[in-house]
Amino acid sequence: MNPFLINGFIYCASLLIAVFFVWYESKLDGFDEDQIFDFIFLTLIVGFLSGRFVFALSSNPDFWEALKVMVYLNIVGLSWLGFFSGSFAGAIIWIRLKKWSFYRLFDALSIGFGFGLAMWEALTALVTKNYMSILFFGLSLLVLALCLLLRRKKYVFGLAGGLILASFPLIIILNFANKDALNMESLIFSVILITLGLGILFIRLRSARMKVSRGFSTEFLKNVKNLLLSKDKELAKEENLLIKEDPYLKPDRDVMNNEDVDEAKEDEAKETTDILSRSVREMRMQIKKALAKINIGTYGICEVCHKPIDEARLRAFPQATMCTRCAEKKE
Repeated sequence: MNPFLINGFIYCASLLIAVFFVWYESKLDGFDEDQIFDFIFLTLIVGFLSGRFVFALSSNPDFWEALKVMVYLNIVGLSWLGFFSGSFAGAIIWIRLKKWSFYRLFDALSIGFGFGLAMWEALTALVTKNYMSILFFGLSLLVLALCLLLRRKKYVFGLAGGLILASFPLIIILNFANKDALNMESLIFSVILITLGLGILFIRLRSARMKVSRGFSTEFLKNVKNLLLSKDKELAKEENLLIKEDPYLKPDRDVMNNEDVDEAKEDEAKETTDILSRSVREMRMQIKKALAKINIGTYGICEVCHKPIDEARLRAFPQATMCTRCAEKKE
């Protein structure tokens, strides 16, 4: 069989596995599914373009010639260093623009990356009939199992991702140390990932701001989201009723209001209506803020002190975005 087709199949299968686990883990953390698919698609496109450009530039030092190679695909090839660098840069920009929780999404991305590499290891071992590589595939699965356990036990966000980045490139280096598959670019890329993973592990373990991660089941987040949407609809109806009851907006107001006593009553009713309307608007804004936090994966973390909000408070007041202590200080 054509080696090009075999390699294409291995890479496509690995990519599909990676995308599936990124989507699945992100969904478990409460991220909006449609936005996650947009995020994955755009980062892959940016990564592909970056990988093509780095590959073209390595074979054609002239900038414009490299652009032609990249666009016209007259030479087949992709730089994995360029691909992952571009994808990572695109992911960072997206997270900053959307104000998503970086470490929460980083864990999901790393687990997807880990499963993709594990699939690549397994398929490569089968195609090359190098069955010793199955041992390294098993080691990869053990690391992934540990990371999934950390995720399910709700430890610090970023810990699972840092562990994957620090260990997986090392596993690949050991696996391919005596083979031609480990070129200088792969070695540089692996060292960068190991350094990045160790750095993130150090930062997250040292950090005192989020000792316990705030993780919720999909069912809990779904119930909270439905409850908030239901409350928002009720408040919207109440807001419309208050607008109708506003004495200043009633038809023929100037004609009917002929006495000072009527005007005084009208002013008093107007003041009451404005207070109630303002209160309803503030409650709706609070609900929308909580819904946004569910979508970006930061629900349940106090927006002031960044510590977990007590679950009992969230059950009683699901639109809460601050812990009890910070809310009392604000009041």
